[in-house]
Amino acid sequence: MTRTKYFELAEANELVLEIEFGTYVLMMYYIAQIDYQKALKLFHATISEWKYRVEYELDEGMYDSENYTCHFVPSEIQESIAFIDNQVIPALQNETYEDVLVKYGGKANFENIYNDNNTFLIFLGAYDEVYEDSKYGMWGRFEKLRNVFQESLNRNIPFKTWVW
Repeated sequence: MTRTKYFELAEANELVLEIEFGTYVLMMYYIAQIDYQKALKLFHATISEWKYRVEYELDEGMYDSENYTCHFVPSEIQESIAFIDNQVIPALQNETYEDVLVKYGGKANFENIYNDNNTFLIFLGAYDEVYEDSKYGMWGRFEKLRNVFQESLNRNIPFKTWVW
């Protein structure tokens, strides 16, 4: 069974984006190689508030594992949109490899590299995932993610996000 990362506009119950979990992991790893701090903010914008609070050992407040509301910090989401537009998409446009996993030595080697790192990414875990690793496929997913961020800001409502 393949895991999938979902993004939904919270009040409208509109499913706006599905990304294969492996592809999402690869996307987060790829951007961490471009700019770690900006990637961290973008990553935070793609996880639930509850996961964010658990990860950083903060008071969980009214949030629990059944609450899928994203970690919604408008200024960081705006920075993430700019990061996607100004650095991530140009990097993918200039990517040498058609299939990004080749850059990391293939699927098995990528998962070994990924799971051995001590960054915020280990929080996700990657185990025999399904990847859409073409640079054009990743580029399109980043554009769609940017659009989710922008629509959430336009409506001033956090989106929901979960893995299933």
